[in-house]
Amino acid sequence: MKCDDFQLMVSTYIDNALDPPSQGTMFEHLGTCSECRVFLRSMLDLRAGLAALPAPEVPPSLDKKVMKLKMKRISVMKGAGERMRALWLHRLSVPLPSAALIALALITVTVLSISLWQKPDVISVYCLPAVDVYAEQPTNPANSE
Repeated sequence: MKCDDFQLMVSTYIDNALDPPSQGTMFEHLGTCSECRVFLRSMLDLRAGLAALPAPEVPPSLDKKVMKLKMKRISVMKGAGERMRALWLHRLSVPLPSAALIALALITVTVLSISLWQKPDVISVYCLPAVDVYAEQPTNPANSE
């Protein structure tokens, strides 16, 4: 692994999302790599510095504005959901039977065209003279001794 991979593991570790086997691998690498140790220290210092900052002041009207936007979006989404449902029901109620009829017609035309326009295979039949295998074979007097 490269140091970039280990630095990603350090960030994941700081977020408390690194599994124990990966933590062991990361700490082994930190024992040998000074660059990654410096990166770990800087990330920990950054996190501590952010935690030491005071919480930003939020005007009370911001909560009302955010909630208004959220409620407006919910009502828009609810109306959009109902419109989408009606549209899908309409789209499926008319074209679906038509599509099934078209598919059936295509299958029928395909089967008929194959059976009507296909040239039959040429089958050669060789006729052999009929031989009665149960009849007695005539004996040849020249061969009999």
